[in-house]
Order: sequence, then C-alpha cells, then structure tokens
Amino acid sequence: MSKKNYSIELVADMLSTSKYVVNQWVKNKSIRSIKPNGKTYIPKNELKKFDKLSFLFSKNKFKKQKPKKNYKIIELFAGCGGLALGLEKAGFKCVMSNDIDKDSCDTLKFNRPKWNVLHKDISKISNKEFLGYKDVDVVSGLKQGGHAVVNCNTCPNLKSDSVHYVDATEIAIKHLKKPIVNTAMLGAFAKVTNVVKLDSLKQAVLEKFGESNVKALEECYAGVKK
Repeated sequence: MSKKNYSIELVADMLSTSKYVVNQWVKNKSIRSIKPNGKTYIPKNELKKFDKLSFLFSKNKFKKQKPKKNYKIIELFAGCGGLALGLEKAGFKCVMSNDIDKDSCDTLKFNRPKWNVLHKDISKISNKEFLGYKDVDVVSGLKQGGHAVVNCNTCPNLKSDSVHYVDATEIAIKHLKKPIVNTAMLGAFAKVTNVVKLDSLKQAVLEKFGESNVKALEECYAGVKK
C-alpha cells in the first residue's frame, strides 16, 4: 500500500465492515479499484465518498491530549502493549505493564525502553508488588454510583464507598481446594449490585458447578466488605 492507495483489508477495517462488502462495491463499480501488481487496491480519492474517512483528507494536525489530571495506569495481560500505547497517546502514563509471554515483553521493551515491563506469570505477582503503585487510582474511571469489587484480604489504598472487597482466593481454596474464584466472586457481585437474587444465583451455580461452588458463593456474599 502506498499513501495514495489502500488495500481491501484496510478499507474494510477503517469502515468497520467486511472484505466481502468492499469487494462487492468494487464488483458493482460503486468504488473504483486498481491492480498495480495483481492485488486490488482502492485509490485514496475514492474514499472521499465515506464521511467516516474524512480524517484522511483533513489538513488539521492532531493535537496531543492534555488530561485534566496526571492519570497513571497498570496494564495486565498486556501483550505487546497496544492498549497502553493508545492510552499513552491520550496522555496517560503506564507505570507497569505485565505479560507472561517473553516475546511480547521484549517487543514492548524495545518500543518503550523506559517503561517498567514485567515478564511474569500474573499469579506470581504478590499483593505487595501491586501495593507499591500507590499513586495509581484504579477507581477514578467509575461512573457516579458505580462499584468496584476487588479480590483481596485488605485494600489499604482503595478507601472509597465505591470499593468493596473480599478474599475470594482464600474462600475458593477452602471450598474448592483450588484458587479459582469465578463463582465465589459472583456472590460478592450479587451482594454489591443487587441485580440478581441470591437464591436464583445459588440454584444456577448448583446445577452447573455443584455444592462446593455454592458454598464459596455464599461465603463471599456474606463476607464482602468496604
């Protein structure tokens, strides 16, 4: 692709449609195409037909965003850091990025050598390590009246009426003999949000996962704090 021609795949991606649809436009001659090397391309001028792609022809330079406050983020399961890089463009600062894949971490370190990239299994990252990032406000994005439900035994840095916590890992190990917290956290979710009745949730979990998961759910429901 040159600056004047765009591939079928890229045009489809920019317009949030399928390659099939774009190929149909080409076939019906709704848009003009060229084949300089045997592959179909769409000339840039043809894209003026789409309001969604007007930015391609704008002469206005994009200004770097200036957030109202200095937000800091932690990205987990980061891969090559695509989300963090996008947030960086919006003015956020990434203080820690984590992934278990070494190649992904190496790629991110290469692109952002000054970043704190942690190549580690997330289950091996201790609470103490996370608590070291005291200036990361993980609940600042909650809408008014929203709630955050956290799996931890104490949350000294998250003192807020919006933050609720329970040690779902300990409860899961107690009842399931494994640190699998999914159904346990459902209990906390039900208690905090009231969007589902406890009895209905217990019945569904019992039918799908058995009595041990119900006990974990019940204990989390009863033990959630803020």
